[in-house]
Amino acid sequence: MVPFSNQSLSLIALQYELALLIGQDLRLVPMLKRFFPPTLKLLGCRAAHIWLRDEETGNLAHRFSYPSHDTRRLSEDGPLTEAVALHSVGPEEAQVVHLGDEGWAHFLPLGERGFCVLVRSEDPLAPEIKAALSPIFDRLRTACAACIEHEQTEALRAQATLGEQKLRTVFETVGEVIFQLDDGGRVESLNPAWTRITGRPVAGSLGRRLTDLLNTDDDNAAELQRQLMTVTNENLAFNAQVNTPDGEIRHLSVQLKRARHPGGGASRLIGTMVDTTEQHRLVDRLVHARARAEEANNAKSAFLANMSHEIRTPMNGVIGLAQVALAETREPETRNQLAMILDSAEHLLTVINDILDFSRIEAGQIAFHETEFDLPALLADTLAQMRLPVEQKGLSLSLKTDQGLPHRVRGDAIRIKQVLLNLLGNACKFTSTGSITLRARQVDNELLRFEVEDTGIGIPAEKQLCIFDAFAQADNSIVRGYGGTGLGLTISRRLVELMNGEIGLESAPGAGSRFWFTARLECVKTPDTRVQTTAHPTPARRQARSDRHARLNILVAEDNLINRRLMEALLRQMGHNASFAENGQVAVASRSEREFDLVLMDMQMPVMDGLTATRAIRKYEALSGIRPVPVFALTANAMAVDREACLAAGMDGHLPKPLKRSALEAVLRDIERRSTPTTLQDRTDNDQ
Repeated sequence: MVPFSNQSLSLIALQYELALLIGQDLRLVPMLKRFFPPTLKLLGCRAAHIWLRDEETGNLAHRFSYPSHDTRRLSEDGPLTEAVALHSVGPEEAQVVHLGDEGWAHFLPLGERGFCVLVRSEDPLAPEIKAALSPIFDRLRTACAACIEHEQTEALRAQATLGEQKLRTVFETVGEVIFQLDDGGRVESLNPAWTRITGRPVAGSLGRRLTDLLNTDDDNAAELQRQLMTVTNENLAFNAQVNTPDGEIRHLSVQLKRARHPGGGASRLIGTMVDTTEQHRLVDRLVHARARAEEANNAKSAFLANMSHEIRTPMNGVIGLAQVALAETREPETRNQLAMILDSAEHLLTVINDILDFSRIEAGQIAFHETEFDLPALLADTLAQMRLPVEQKGLSLSLKTDQGLPHRVRGDAIRIKQVLLNLLGNACKFTSTGSITLRARQVDNELLRFEVEDTGIGIPAEKQLCIFDAFAQADNSIVRGYGGTGLGLTISRRLVELMNGEIGLESAPGAGSRFWFTARLECVKTPDTRVQTTAHPTPARRQARSDRHARLNILVAEDNLINRRLMEALLRQMGHNASFAENGQVAVASRSEREFDLVLMDMQMPVMDGLTATRAIRKYEALSGIRPVPVFALTANAMAVDREACLAAGMDGHLPKPLKRSALEAVLRDIERRSTPTTLQDRTDNDQ
């Protein structure tokens, strides 16, 4: 009860005492703890509760109880809980709710902030006391709002302080240089990463222009300073270098952007520097490693070319002289021995070619040359090359093609033929009786499928997985029984894959094998589909040839004595005259002194090589206005790149060593047929 006899004086005294308790603390809970204990005592209440509205969600939340243990009443489904629930959704004016045995609950509004509940065990407060409490609780509402705003401000200040501490920690520990420039491009702030990267103290760098800290000459410094002065909101990025005190060069990636002051002050340039020295070193190492790899690759290519030349040169003498001797010998036993020498030499050449081809593929030196060619003619020619060894084993050889197989296609005819010969050679090797069939069909517009089927020994399923691996055959007994390097299928697989095709097989022991591969060959539409026939010399032209006695004057430029004697014997057997030059310089001099029907030019010779000699001959002919003589390379440099180099130097064709007699005869027949000087086409089949 209010301890005054005069009612008005008592109410004034109540208001005064309660008012003194409000606003003594800007923290909400401590302020309420100061206010409510004496208030409850003065008003004769046993408990007080405060509900305040959350500004973000707008929901009412219980914020305070006194005494604190009275909060348990709210967790129970009692009269006070029901009254609070009704008041939370009802009118916000003062209300008095009877709680039964628990007494009375006085709901006093705190404006839009929420409400206060005073719990009184005895009779409810008198109306005049509630009226006197109205301004007090208005002031309490204001005090609660002030406390909440103060707490929010303090929370933001604490958050800002924490954020500033975090930023400072990041600024001092981050691995990148963070800096700020003024409008003059001078460094205003710089973090310790600058010292860690450059070895220079931060204090000695503040106040200096950024351009003075970086390795820039006068012109570049002036241009960079101009860019710094014109930077807007867009990023300015560039690479720079800086010298450390011990003379080391550090590489930096710099980015800047203009930042406006939040308070409207002058803008500043904020930037970062990232140390890219290790990346530059890595790039340098990769560049050097690539250069070393290219040098090693070039050295390997040169070694392979040299090996090919050194092996083919003596092989040319072995095979060529055996051919000459065979042509001049009539005694059966001697001819049989010479034929075996030729077979052995051809087999050795096949092994050498396989090893060199595999090495070139591994070194990435295999080149592909797409040309337009006659597909049926290529298939027929491939079978013609295999017919003799197949028939010697008593096997039948056939070609089956679909009617829709394109006639002319564009692709690498040499590589297609090389794969076909490898597969046909394998079929011949492993087939004792029966037949070998070559099939070709078109799968779609550009995809063609080739198959080689035999009736040979077959391959077990467990061995088929490794049959295309290098140096692998079905088993070691195969190597002893059939010979070979085990590289033919490996080379075929690599060539097919490099042509964007696939290769595979179907086989079973005792049931033969079917090897297949696909290749993408562009179909070429020919406007004239009439059958083209090869023109044969007319009687008059044959008479002209007879009048010339079909004898050619041929200049052979060759530094190897054995090969000179071989060519002399071969050309004599064919009925032609041969002159010789031991190097390119002598060949040029001979050409300037007399006319020749053909020049056979080695590539590698002392004094002057064959390419230089050919260019000199062409220059002489152009200046003299005389007929260009056909020049064919006769060389152990048998790679495709060598053939291209010969043609680029002005040669008309390329005959690889070991020389095939049939290839030389084809060139000579072509020369004989020509009644007027023309540029000869390269009619050789160089599949090396």
